[in-house]
Amino acid sequence: MDYLTSVWGMVKILVTLIVPLSLTLLALAFWQRNIWFGFLIMALIAFGKIGWSFIFAGDSGKSIILPATMGLSVCIFFVYLGISRIKKTTQ
Repeated sequence: MDYLTSVWGMVKILVTLIVPLSLTLLALAFWQRNIWFGFLIMALIAFGKIGWSFIFAGDSGKSIILPATMGLSVCIFFVYLGISRIKKTTQ
């Protein structure tokens, strides 16, 4: 809440724009069917979330490590599963 209600300078605006930029890159990676670039973007998003939590929440930011890594693992698993099933049906 403090972050959102404090003064919005150029740095805060640029940092906030990382979210739509990263999601746009993720969509572009999968639109171009580049699975490895998509996985890289997903990993950067997860690790960025962990880093963000440490910077703004201090030691309590450690609580996000397990959910972020598990979420990343689940996303990678299901994307890979989906792509492998699509490849099997098109062969």
